[in-house]
Amino acid sequence: MNKKEGWFIRVVLVVVLGVGLASTALAQSQAATASIQGTVFDPTAAVVPEVTVTARNTATGFTRTDTTNQSGFYTLPLLPTGQYTLAMTKEGFADLKFESVRLQVGDTITLDGHLQPAELREETVVVAAEVIPVIEPSRTQTGTVIDRVAIDYLPLNGRNWTELVLLTPGVTNADDFGNVSFAGVDRVFNNVQVDGADNNNAFFGEIRGRTRAPFQFSQETVQEFRVANNNFSVEFGRAAGGIVNAITRSGTNEWHGAAFYYLRDDFFNANGFFNNTNNVARPPERRHQFGGNIGGPLIKDKLFFFLNYDQQVRDEPVTVILGTRFETEIAALSPGERALAEQIFRPLVRAVPRDFDQINFFPRLDWTINQNHNLSVTHNFQQFDSANGVFTTPTTTTNITGNAKNFTNSYTNVITFNSIFSQHLVNEFRFNFVFDDTGDFANAPLVPQIGISGFNLGGRTFLHSRPGLEFPGRFTFERRQQWIDNVSIILSAHTIKTGLDINRIVDRNFFAENMNGTYSFGSVADFLRGIVSNYTQRFFTQSPLVRQLTYDYGFYAQDTYRVNSKLTLYYGVRYDRQALPDPIATNPLAVLPRFFGDVNLTAVIREDKNNVAPRVGFAFSPFNDGKMVIRGGYGLFYGRTPNLLLNDVLTRNNAFSFNVFISGDQAPPFPPVSAFAADPLNLGSLPFQTLSQPPGGFNFADPFSDLTVFAPNRVDPYTQQANLEIEREVFSNTSVSVAYLFTRGVHIARTRNLNIVPPPAGNLGSVTIRVLDTSGQVTQTMTIPRIGVTVTSLRPNPNFRQMLV
Repeated sequence: MNKKEGWFIRVVLVVVLGVGLASTALAQSQAATASIQGTVFDPTAAVVPEVTVTARNTATGFTRTDTTNQSGFYTLPLLPTGQYTLAMTKEGFADLKFESVRLQVGDTITLDGHLQPAELREETVVVAAEVIPVIEPSRTQTGTVIDRVAIDYLPLNGRNWTELVLLTPGVTNADDFGNVSFAGVDRVFNNVQVDGADNNNAFFGEIRGRTRAPFQFSQETVQEFRVANNNFSVEFGRAAGGIVNAITRSGTNEWHGAAFYYLRDDFFNANGFFNNTNNVARPPERRHQFGGNIGGPLIKDKLFFFLNYDQQVRDEPVTVILGTRFETEIAALSPGERALAEQIFRPLVRAVPRDFDQINFFPRLDWTINQNHNLSVTHNFQQFDSANGVFTTPTTTTNITGNAKNFTNSYTNVITFNSIFSQHLVNEFRFNFVFDDTGDFANAPLVPQIGISGFNLGGRTFLHSRPGLEFPGRFTFERRQQWIDNVSIILSAHTIKTGLDINRIVDRNFFAENMNGTYSFGSVADFLRGIVSNYTQRFFTQSPLVRQLTYDYGFYAQDTYRVNSKLTLYYGVRYDRQALPDPIATNPLAVLPRFFGDVNLTAVIREDKNNVAPRVGFAFSPFNDGKMVIRGGYGLFYGRTPNLLLNDVLTRNNAFSFNVFISGDQAPPFPPVSAFAADPLNLGSLPFQTLSQPPGGFNFADPFSDLTVFAPNRVDPYTQQANLEIEREVFSNTSVSVAYLFTRGVHIARTRNLNIVPPPAGNLGSVTIRVLDTSGQVTQTMTIPRIGVTVTSLRPNPNFRQMLV
């Protein structure tokens, strides 16, 4: 990223905002709104032009009007979600009214009108909600809407609304932290939006507020959300997986409010399985979840507000266990060593106090300036603190010294301004600015990590720090500004949409990983005997605090072509580019001639600038009743590289930092086992030592060090997605669909050690390996082929141990 990027973004914003305000085209967006469209006919099935069509929101009084064109077609875009009454009027015909028309986020409802002559029907013809089709015959993308009823009444342990995404076909859990995967695609390639604005943490590639906190937006705040799990429109980008598009609640002309309090107490709980197994008494546990909201009019039909407060106070201990392998090894020790191991490790097995405390506050203001101009402003405040909350699972195989007080503070602000300048000009503009801070105050930032047979006795590498540094643990502070503008043109049966989506992201990351070293022991017996298997440590030539500035650019255009009342075609293209920062420090020896010639792999971070993603789709209704639709499509979808991976490339290069891997006999002296036995609950007082510099000094070349670099031919990952769906209305307000979803990942990021060569071909003999037990007896014999290589021949670049590309 250089200075030219700053000028580029300013020029683009000026040009597009000028176009958005001066264009004579029609704009349309479905990110946070919905639309109604259709054709009006007379009794002979001829189209009727010049019919006045008016949609009125029954809760807020908001109205929008259009007039049918010469083809009898009308469209009402940018309608806030909710329940509407749709009226069609024309002199010489009886009025036609559709009641209880329900609009959900992203909907494009088709309502065709059939007018009767006034001399035959003088009264208004009313169409009840029961006969309004639930099928969207012009929607070409698959998706599922989770509405307010489901959010209110489906059980949610912890009140995290994003867990309901799992109700969507093809969506599964991606990990133990609540992240999800669409069709098996990595979680970092999803895009969660709230009120049409980006709601992701760019550094970790997760939802904003991350995943240790109970949630970022309260369940009471979300009105509904649409899950697009395949082949979504070009308006949505930075996602090779899926899209979750949520909208928040707003006030209406009626005052409404709610209050809630939930309690979970250990009095009602049995003791956990792992507590019983490890003879740990049932720990005290209590969860309070409480809050309330209120909404209503400040000015009837004009100005509305909604306020929500949500708080959790949770005492939820975590049980430290040793793990099956560790317990098995203790049981196999000699009586004396077993007693010593029990003296050191058994006191660590206990229920450790842990809390999850969070406050959420959400205000929203909606102003209907007039029929054609609307302004909404939202703010979401989240403050989360969790003592010993690094691990969210009920049990952990890490000692309390490897835990920390986790915190997350996020402030999300979205301003949306929608304007309809004429029957053929609509513009939607959004601005999103965010503060997203997360980190951990380490319990023992000076204690090295100590790995023993799957159990971590010491600290954690990502929580290391030292006196005088910026922070006793780790933190990531993210600042985001986002500009979105959409403009569309309607030319008879064509709706052409174009727009931009620009994100400016600044990450400040303090990550003194492994600064205090990691001791690895092959077994419990080795630990008791002081036999270190290997040792790693990272050294920094400057402060571990790194600032990253990235830009995400998205430009798109599409055409939705309504061929006739039965067939709709969709085709569009999107261009995405992630502008990356320049290297912080370079290593002149970081070359791999066998793969990349003489290119210095630390001197350049390649940006992929040709990410053009075409997308096509269709929707076909084979019958005149509009109760069946066949939809399908295909497209390319580019993902972004998480800034965490970028941070590794900037810092793990044997220039900014040095990570060494050495054998145990070269490790710093380890405290005697008697010191651990004297006070196993106070490891922070032990005299742990670290290396003052790498074994070979601070040199670019170090055969014990590892590098992480981007390949010079690196490209951004993308997926190919296709879908085919048949949807049929079987009863009033009930439809059944069968769909096939296809996803293929291309250039998905992976890391390989390229500082190695394949072994030579041919029969080079064999090697016999004998496995011994703790007493020195042979327990297993294995014979494997000899590969015929040496340490030197395994490393094309002997200056480093591994070169992870």
